[in-house]
Amino acid sequence: MYAEEKNNTIRDNFTQTTVSFSNAELAGLKSETYEDRKIKQLFAFAYVHIIDLHDYYQAFKRKTRKRF
Repeated sequence: MYAEEKNNTIRDNFTQTTVSFSNAELAGLKSETYEDRKIKQLFAFAYVHIIDLHDYYQAFKRKTRKRF
């Protein structure tokens, strides 16, 4: 964070970087990326459609019950 004063006003600038790594496997996980070349930053977003996830685990439960 830094503060800059111009014309008797103070502007605060915050910079935040978040990095996360995981070995989790999630059914139907999708990811998207976006590159903003003007500010030289890359953004990534991961998501799953809740209905797809629900359907996958319901099928998994039915399959598992048949084994027992």
